[in-house]
Amino acid sequence: MLDNRQRHAWLELANQIVDVKALSKTELQITLKSAYYPFLQELALPRPFRFIAPSQFKNHETMNGIKTPIGTGPWVLQESKLNQYDVFVRNENYWGEKAGD
Repeated sequence: MLDNRQRHAWLELANQIVDVKALSKTELQITLKSAYYPFLQELALPRPFRFIAPSQFKNHETMNGIKTPIGTGPWVLQESKLNQYDVFVRNENYWGEKAGD
C-alpha cells in the first residue's frame, strides 16, 4: 500500500505512515509522522487496510491487487464486495479459543 501511496492519498492514515517494520513473528512496528488519534480505529476496520501475507502479493507488490485474501486469527474472510461489505467466518483451524458465530 505504501508503494502505491498516491492511490490511497484520500485516506489520512496513508499520509501519516512513515515506516513499517516486522519486529518479530508477532510484532509489527508502524511509525507515524505525528500523533494521529484515529490510528487504532482505522486498523480495527476490515477496510481500508488489511495485513497481507507476502505470499499473496502479485509480483512482490500490491499495486495490481493480491492473489487472494487469507485470514489469520479466529476469523477468516469469506466474501468481500468492494466498498460494500466483508463477510467473516470462524477459522476452524485457529489454535486458540473458538470464536462465536
